[in-house]
Amino acid sequence: MCNAVARLLSTAGCGGGSVRTYPARSDTVASSAARVSSLAIGTAAGTSATTAHPRPVLGAAFADLAAPTVADPPKAQIGQEPPFPEDAPDTTEPHKVQRYEVCTINGGRELAVQSFGAADGVPIVFMHGMPGSRIGPYPRAAALDLQGIRLIAYDRPGYGRSTRNKGRSVADAADDVESIANTLGLDQFAVVGRSGGGPHALAVAARLPHLVTAAAVLVSTAPPESPSLDWVDGMNRANAEAYTQVEDHTQLRRKLSSTVERTLKDPESFLHEWVIPQISHNDWPVIEDLEIRRQLRASYLEAFRNGVDGWFDDILALRSKW
Repeated sequence: MCNAVARLLSTAGCGGGSVRTYPARSDTVASSAARVSSLAIGTAAGTSATTAHPRPVLGAAFADLAAPTVADPPKAQIGQEPPFPEDAPDTTEPHKVQRYEVCTINGGRELAVQSFGAADGVPIVFMHGMPGSRIGPYPRAAALDLQGIRLIAYDRPGYGRSTRNKGRSVADAADDVESIANTLGLDQFAVVGRSGGGPHALAVAARLPHLVTAAAVLVSTAPPESPSLDWVDGMNRANAEAYTQVEDHTQLRRKLSSTVERTLKDPESFLHEWVIPQISHNDWPVIEDLEIRRQLRASYLEAFRNGVDGWFDDILALRSKW
């Protein structure tokens, strides 16, 4: 899978379709996708490209997301929960966003779509993690503007404000993204997926080669039918338990629903139960940052606004044939 992603990133021009008003060659879009994926883990992409926007090589957009915007809270010892003062000021910088749009597809089903960053920038469709929503966390708008990136995110069916598509597969994401591209008037775009969004990003790239110029995935799962693979090896405990309960839909749904109910009452509880106990020491500076913490809580609230369906369907899809 890593080799396939590397090939996609190095491919210049994946078929027909003319570029719209943004001055983006296919190699420019590939470079931008590589930059988004590498910046998400705090590294700099060394590929240069020519567009209407300045392209400094820096650990900017996603790395900037992890930069504290207020005085750092007291550091916790590894293995202890990071302190989070409830009276800390909300310093979250408002993103420069378009109001979310509703894309209507397939007999009235709706997808909530939102754009961040440069309105005329290189379009990159972002597939959120599991669970997650279109609202982030993402880099600051200024960082996206500087990189000349228009980040386009949507709630997968069942999450946030998107209608459920019961029984959906990973591959069905391609139809949804194609509808979004048509609605937004995109002739070409790159795609990036994080965690549970990774397989969906690969599906979009595989099924829409005439539209997708580059793809990247971060901490993705593998296809469940991969030979000689211990599928849950190395996963955090909570995810591994959820995936191994997939055969008992009633038990799985009951467990996820209980978590969703607690999260809607107290979004911090999701971090306590599913995130903080599982992370490595390298991730502690991220979870300790107040701005990111607030964005995560907001994202979970949005993801679960209509209940457990998106999360439940994601798990079933990822454990089935893609």
